[in-house]
Amino acid sequence: MAGYKSLIHDVPFDKKWDILQPEIYRLYIEQEETLDEVGKAMMTLYGFNASLHQYKYRIKKWGWLESIPSAKKAQILRIKQSRASEGKSTTVAYKGKTVDPNKLRRYAKEIIRRHKIDVPSFSSEYEAWSADRFLNLHHEHTKFLKWSMPYASVVKQQPPFFNESFQHAIASTPSDIMVETPPDQVPDDQIGIFSLALDLQEKTAVERAGLFVAGFHEELMKSMDLSERRVTIEWLHEFWFYAFKSAKHWGQGPRFWTAEKLRHWQLGLKQPFESLDFDSEEHVETDLASPFDLCCWSIHEDPTSQDDDSEKTESSNRSQESDVDPQDETTWLRWPESWKNTSFGGQLTASLSSNCFSTLSIGSLSMATQHIAQAAKVSPKQMLQESIGFGIMGGNGPFVIRLIREYLQTYQTFPDIDLFHMAAAYLNGATVCCNMMIALTFDCDLNKEQYVNADGYTVVDSLFLSILKAHSTCTLSDVDENAPHHSSFPGEQVDSCGRWDADSSCYRDLLALGLPCVPFSWKHKFCHTSIQAVVHCIGNIAEYSPDIFGMDIPSGLFIKRCVSCGARLQLSQLHALIAVAVLLTSFGCKDEDLFGIIACILCLASVGLECTSTSNVSIAALLERHELTICDHRDMRPSEFASEVFLVLQHRCFDAVKPGWHIILHILRRLDLEAGFEAITDDLLFEHNGWHTTRSPW
Repeated sequence: MAGYKSLIHDVPFDKKWDILQPEIYRLYIEQEETLDEVGKAMMTLYGFNASLHQYKYRIKKWGWLESIPSAKKAQILRIKQSRASEGKSTTVAYKGKTVDPNKLRRYAKEIIRRHKIDVPSFSSEYEAWSADRFLNLHHEHTKFLKWSMPYASVVKQQPPFFNESFQHAIASTPSDIMVETPPDQVPDDQIGIFSLALDLQEKTAVERAGLFVAGFHEELMKSMDLSERRVTIEWLHEFWFYAFKSAKHWGQGPRFWTAEKLRHWQLGLKQPFESLDFDSEEHVETDLASPFDLCCWSIHEDPTSQDDDSEKTESSNRSQESDVDPQDETTWLRWPESWKNTSFGGQLTASLSSNCFSTLSIGSLSMATQHIAQAAKVSPKQMLQESIGFGIMGGNGPFVIRLIREYLQTYQTFPDIDLFHMAAAYLNGATVCCNMMIALTFDCDLNKEQYVNADGYTVVDSLFLSILKAHSTCTLSDVDENAPHHSSFPGEQVDSCGRWDADSSCYRDLLALGLPCVPFSWKHKFCHTSIQAVVHCIGNIAEYSPDIFGMDIPSGLFIKRCVSCGARLQLSQLHALIAVAVLLTSFGCKDEDLFGIIACILCLASVGLECTSTSNVSIAALLERHELTICDHRDMRPSEFASEVFLVLQHRCFDAVKPGWHIILHILRRLDLEAGFEAITDDLLFEHNGWHTTRSPW
């Protein structure tokens, strides 16, 4: 270098390029520095001052643009990684020249270094946009709340997601890249190839963690083979169950839930994938324990009270859990205040780092979990939102109130998840009842933005979904044509009557058999416990947000479109409730009597909902579930709608449900009279539609 300095001191500028060419080659080609970095180095070492444009001109003149662009290096790395997963060694040539593995190693290490330095947060601008509908996972704007099912159940629910057409993509080979399987390697070459393979594995793990953090969960799954996908989903589910159980019991019992206390192995996560029969459900009734058949009424307490029962409070100096049996709640005591002050979100983040919740080792995972833990650490807002969500799922009202107040005080805004819809989906009439809805409405203003979610469902719609989830064989696709076929309802993990939740042994046995939905034999009619929870929630919404029901916000369920004229047919909330009654009549339990629907109608009428407004309805489209080829839709009041559907249903429904329909019709017609409308009778209905009274129009 000293020789170069003396040579270029009095040399014309144009000649200096030829003298400094070897040094520029070393920096730019061999060390792969940027032109900006090369220019700074040449100025520092040799006093050679040239513009970026001049460097680009010289490099083009010297023919150095034949070096491998970063995009091509990335392609080559993907090809080598794909072949390595098949047990193949690889030599690669780019434009006829063999690619040096050391250059690829340096490139892979640089990518890893950049990822580790620039750790993204969970509050990234990127959001999961298609994965959740494709995977049928709810809570799409979250990172951990959606993984409520283990791999076996996910496969059962979404088999197309795991068939051969959805295998991880094999990198294609561009025309300017030649790939060969080399002959036996000499020892030095074998060491280099092994080192490159390790670098590629680390690079892939870091990139996959980046996909998870950014919310691209479908792309994450596509990047994995079946074995990697299984382990990843099971690890995420183990974390979900750990967070659910911790939130549910936060304030009593064990302070820290570990894999040993959680007993993941009872869920059958370690059984071979090949041993699961995903096409047969014959074993359900014989091998599956059922929950207790009877439900009970909820005893209401003030959910906004933070006071503990002093007789159950542990002494403040207690620091051990030796007397607590994780499997026996009779041994549990309330926590001392010092334990309660621990950050739940911080505990979740620490658990991601330690992996204490999982039976799967970090080494068995194909994504960098430490990268995910670091992202969680720098994303306290997102982790606090997820914590609130787990508290709602677990039905821990005081815990949720404390976290919401912490969130509002810290961020001065409403959490960016559908809290009210979650409370409706995870309704538990036997223990929580309406208390979770009270807890939310007490501190949060339920305006139209929170009342209607991204799917167009209102909070009352979510309560309707909770009814169908617990008391019928319906799936989400029965009420929403945009939902995947046979997709489950949100909140499937919690029974509205409180007879099971995700922590119950019968439900864990269900998942162990690879079943994503509870069997119909577990369900019973829309009962008093569930009715009380639903009507109390409606009443609390009206009490704390009295303007909501006066806005006349339509339902987001049962939306149809006329193929003939293009009209969008959208029901009012009361029309939608009648459609729910239709589904309970057709797909509910044999002892269904529609008493719950009657209670809901009276409740909605009492809180000020407009009960005589019309909706554009097609009876044929709603009952027969086919596209409209003719314009048979028309405006109907709820009483007209209910009258017409009952004329169809009365010939094919159980006798137990008919008195309920007669009472529904009587109430709706009475509401018509009070609003000044002529009360419709069956004779008037037939006369209005031109039907003969001796036969049904269908």
